[in-house]
Amino acid sequence: MATTTDETKKITLRTADNQEFEVEEAIAMELGTVKTFFEENTDASQEPMPLPNVFGKCLSAIIEYCKKNLEFRKRSSSSADDEVGTFDEGFVKAMDDESLKEMILAAYYLKIKELLEMLYQAVADRIQNKECGVC
Repeated sequence: MATTTDETKKITLRTADNQEFEVEEAIAMELGTVKTFFEENTDASQEPMPLPNVFGKCLSAIIEYCKKNLEFRKRSSSSADDEVGTFDEGFVKAMDDESLKEMILAAYYLKIKELLEMLYQAVADRIQNKECGVC
């Protein structure tokens, strides 16, 4: 019989488009909405937690973001800080404007403050770098 530790415990999340993601508890706890749910529902069943305002594509990217940020925090060095900036830049650069909007909505719903702030800054940077067609 395998023993379950906090590091290996999994939580299943179900997105608005009915995709299920089984994630490690440490990563799931990075999602403020999930963390609050489990703090308030200590007897939460083994059923997947529904995320009605988040789509699979966004959740997949958010899980990757949270994994990377957990890794960076564990290392906590100046090189890790540089890697965070590089990772964040690449993370938002790969998104078109519509994807960025969807990610902001998902990050807001999931209460991921760091991600939300980084996405807001990406929007501000994109606006700043556009030429005004009226001026």
